Amino acid sequence: AHRGVTFRPRPRFSGVGSARVVGRDGPLIHLSGALGQTEGMSVDQVSLALALLACAALFVAALIAVSALLSRFAVAQTWWATLRATLAQVALPLATAIALVTTSGSLYFSEVANFPPCRLCWFQRIFAYPLALIFVVAMVRKRDRSVRPYAIAMCAVGGCISAFHMFVEAFPDLETGSCELDNPCSIKWVDVFGVFTIPTMALCSFVVIATLMIAWPDPAKIAQPAAGEQG
Repeated sequence: AHRGVTFRPRPRFSGVGSARVVGRDGPLIHLSGALGQTEGMSVDQVSLALALLACAALFVAALIAVSALLSRFAVAQTWWATLRATLAQVALPLATAIALVTTSGSLYFSEVANFPPCRLCWFQRIFAYPLALIFVVAMVRKRDRSVRPYAIAMCAVGGCISAFHMFVEAFPDLETGSCELDNPCSIKWVDVFGVFTIPTMALCSFVVIATLMIAWPDPAKIAQPAAGEQG
């Protein structure tokens, strides 16, 4: 047996720091703390904080999406104009903060909590980590909007991988050799509220960043109508 891996007949685990996976033959596999300090208040608190941040970020994305849909109606056009003016200033800083938190949280889970990333986790990291760098560069370059198509494309691919990873977590039988036998992709190292696992939070990050990039308007185009109205 792999060091730190124990097999038990259908045990029940609860809490944020429990690692759980349903094997193809039925029983659960529990990876104990021999691989690292996977349980403890500090890891639980970080996991809970990241899950709450994911909830808040999803609320922002939903607010933007609903506002865009309602902007077709006259009653909501003033609100949408105000929101667009706000997004012109805060879309990139928000996306930068989310990308940095995503990268930091991912590194915390692997380097501090000692949760070994599976193969699908690494694929998601390939598309998540560069976002933090390109957004910081865009901030230095006075909010360079040319990063938008690259960020949206990376979020689209990374989000698809996260969604597939969530599907594998829910249906472990789908894991047909895509991950290593001693580190399967169906392990739930983090499970907050029974909803927020690591790939779930990654998907939230990709979705919110893509929403911010799509909704990020050109400040010059927002200023032009206002100047015309004054004239």
